Amino acid sequence: MKLSRIAIVFCSFAGAAGLLIQPAVAQDKKKKQVPALVVYDVSDGPSVKAINKSLTGKAGDAKKGEDLIAARKKGNCFACHEIARLSVKVRSNPKKYADMGKIGPRLDGVASRYTKGELRMLLVNSKQVFPETIMPGFYRTKGLNRVKGKFKGRPVLNAQEIEDVLAYIMTLQEPQTHKKIAKGTPPKPPAAGKFDIVEGPSVNAIKSSLTAQAGDAAKGEDIMAARKKGNCFACHEVAALAAKVRSNPKKYADMGKIGPRLDGVATRYSKGELRMLLVDSKQVFPETIMPSFFRKEKLTRVMGKFKDKTVLNPQEVEDVLAFLMTLNVEPTADKGGLRGKTKSDTSDPAMGDK
Repeated sequence: MKLSRIAIVFCSFAGAAGLLIQPAVAQDKKKKQVPALVVYDVSDGPSVKAINKSLTGKAGDAKKGEDLIAARKKGNCFACHEIARLSVKVRSNPKKYADMGKIGPRLDGVASRYTKGELRMLLVNSKQVFPETIMPGFYRTKGLNRVKGKFKGRPVLNAQEIEDVLAYIMTLQEPQTHKKIAKGTPPKPPAAGKFDIVEGPSVNAIKSSLTAQAGDAAKGEDIMAARKKGNCFACHEVAALAAKVRSNPKKYADMGKIGPRLDGVATRYSKGELRMLLVDSKQVFPETIMPSFFRKEKLTRVMGKFKDKTVLNPQEVEDVLAFLMTLNVEPTADKGGLRGKTKSDTSDPAMGDK
């Protein structure tokens, strides 16, 4: 009897352990099912580098490609580009076609400017063609910055989706002949907060605090690093924080190089000017790609759950500002030191060069 009971307990324990272990095994198998990227050859095209051979050997589907271009969780090309020929569909399907972006060039006629192989190259890894572009490499998994865990090792589009998007883009042969899409009115101060905008030494400024409470620099540093809040490190570096990378790589590593370094930013702008740039940078530099952290009107392609919400609340703006005001020393090229002054890394005006 004792042996039987022991056997039953052991079997029960083993069964329970199996239930616990099995999902982990299944997850491992699922991870292994992600196919490796197709090997492709890069050659010189008439204008830029090209991938002349299909990634799949199967023809792309232009209709599927159009859907991928519009899908916010896939290509999301309308976040940056307009396609005037699709503007006629806005009324019938605003969720899909409205609010096309103006950061990148219009795509009408793009197939008359680049060959099919060159366009495939631009989709696969645009940075191999234009190193400074902010366009993502849609079929690339290495050398990326600040990628969330569940997306690591996975390209934005799979090989066949690249071919489908390419099939649609190849239909854009005609030059821009459609009526121009209205660019809209200049942005106004957001309803999120009432404040007065005045002229500062360099740019417009908001001199009064958005809250009655002083900003907390330590909290501001955390907000800047948080991927789901400020996420400032997606575009900017702060050399003064480089020493913290080793102790907390998840928080401080992989700072971006799209925008200028923020070290010394408090010597280039006044406190009121920096507050203005955080609140709504597009009122200062209309062409900047920097988000407006305290604005909720006239934004492009905002997901439903984020509509009518600002990225940061008033106190968070003041906290980030408090940290930025500590960056009053320019970095030097001497091993990331902070003596002397140097020019910013780029000419992007937002939060950097005047």
